[in-house]
Amino acid sequence: MQSTAPEWSSIDKVVALTAFALMTGYAVQPIQTVVTSAVHIVLAPVATWLLFAALLLVLSGVSGLTSTFLRHRLQDTERLKAVQTRLEELQEQMKEAQESADDWQDEQAELLQAWTAMMKMQFRPAVWSMLLTIPVFLWIRWVVHAPALAIAPVTFSLPLVGPVVWTATVVGPLKVWVVWYLGGTLISTQLSKRLYERLVA
Repeated sequence: MQSTAPEWSSIDKVVALTAFALMTGYAVQPIQTVVTSAVHIVLAPVATWLLFAALLLVLSGVSGLTSTFLRHRLQDTERLKAVQTRLEELQEQMKEAQESADDWQDEQAELLQAWTAMMKMQFRPAVWSMLLTIPVFLWIRWVVHAPALAIAPVTFSLPLVGPVVWTATVVGPLKVWVVWYLGGTLISTQLSKRLYERLVA
């Protein structure tokens, strides 16, 4: 296959391992304590003069902008498109081979190779983004569930809705603070994408 993904560098691999270690903070209390304490040193002063709801939007905006920057900086868009196109071609060839009872083992092997290459290209900027997004998310969760810190208010007011509890459930496991943060991240990501496309156009 011509459009293979480049091998990850040693730094990429270290970043991936670090991101995985940070992810364990969701379940391992000592790691969570170390991460949130470090982030708290930076964000606690900001939280003293900025409304908590606004702080979440700022953090979500930074996360969205960072993710967009890293994706365009680390991801080979042209190569990724070539791999995706090849995947579609291979899927069509396999479908035709199955219908005609032909041997499609070669196509199957190349399909797996193309899919692996695509995952590696897409996952590389993601693990770099995790170095920021995971610590921030862990800190927000910690602050919201620790009102004794006097940083995150128990409630905030929404127009036409009134007071809303940050830890209230929206649907399933999603809490209000999670929806607020993720909503800001999605919006900032879309806006940064459009801005980037206009700048490079």
